[in-house]
Amino acid sequence: MPSKDKRVRVERGLYRVGSYYHACAAPPGSRTVMWRALGQVGLMEARRLRDKLAAEVQGARPVAAHTRDVR
Repeated sequence: MPSKDKRVRVERGLYRVGSYYHACAAPPGSRTVMWRALGQVGLMEARRLRDKLAAEVQGARPVAAHTRDVR
């Protein structure tokens, strides 16, 4: 049964339904989008997972998180 909550666009490729986030991305040269449910995560984690999905769909290697060298 479909959810009663409406899908709300948070930003490009990132949507929220209730407390769940969903992401979408399209392969280069295609109009067909791939959707992935991200679950109940925070906004920053949803953004990270959306970027990872976009990199996978577009065939690029995801960029590793930048770590600082503390001396």
